[in-house]
Amino acid sequence: MDDLLAVVTRKGQVTIPAQVRKALDLKRGDVVAFTLPDNPAGKATVSRAARKRPSVVERTYGALHSSLPALSPEEEARAFEEGVAEDVERRSRLKPLE
Repeated sequence: MDDLLAVVTRKGQVTIPAQVRKALDLKRGDVVAFTLPDNPAGKATVSRAARKRPSVVERTYGALHSSLPALSPEEEARAFEEGVAEDVERRSRLKPLE
């Protein structure tokens, strides 16, 4: 098979050719993995990553330090949702300004 070419933009972006997207069954939001060669003359490969893009909770897990024990990403998400619900409830009890 012939090489499929793509042009790198000034922002370092490329469009993955349709034949590659179809061969890897790539859809919007899928994550791809690039494997680099041992030397610049080698060939890099692109493949479908094993999982979807991590959530914002997973990407930021452990970024802040605290004296409290760390929560898992699932516990962090649940605590956030509970905090939002409490805030909405509190705001609904406030009198509107006239």
